[in-house]
Amino acid sequence: YGMAIHAHLVDQLIRVAHGDSRLLASLPRRGEDAWIWSWAIGGAILGLALRSTIAAAAASAGGVVAIGGIAYAAFGLNLLLPALPAALAWLGAAAFTNQLLHAASNRARQQLRKSFEHFLPPAVIAEMVRSEELPKLGGERREISVIFTDVASFTTFSEGVDPERLASVLNDYLEGVCAAIFAH
Repeated sequence: YGMAIHAHLVDQLIRVAHGDSRLLASLPRRGEDAWIWSWAIGGAILGLALRSTIAAAAASAGGVVAIGGIAYAAFGLNLLLPALPAALAWLGAAAFTNQLLHAASNRARQQLRKSFEHFLPPAVIAEMVRSEELPKLGGERREISVIFTDVASFTTFSEGVDPERLASVLNDYLEGVCAAIFAH
């Protein structure tokens, strides 16, 4: 097998010397770096632009196919491009940016949950967290009905318990009142 490889290499060198074929060319080091970094920046933009996992995965696969196609076409023109580093940069930047945004979104939702858990029933908080938009100040004019309730010895009770316990008791009470109102 070594003889066949040697013969093949000699044949290529003879063809190049006679002008029948050309040697593979490559980009200078800065050109290769620019090629790889451009794919990394493109992957980061992809990660920022697409929030859906399926869409991001499909676009990432499309980018890898594009890198392979460009590298293959360049190889046909006797230009050797670093396809594997570009593909790794593309996928890594897209995944890292997407994961970073996902973590930030989860942190914002957790902070929203903590901010309101002492003031609103859990069902309302769950709906706020599921929503794609954060709550906004503002309002609208509506005709509403208001119910006032008086809890016997509430002031004395509230002064003697921890705030967390008081919020829990009030949430239970208000959930019961809301359920009764919605039932009728």
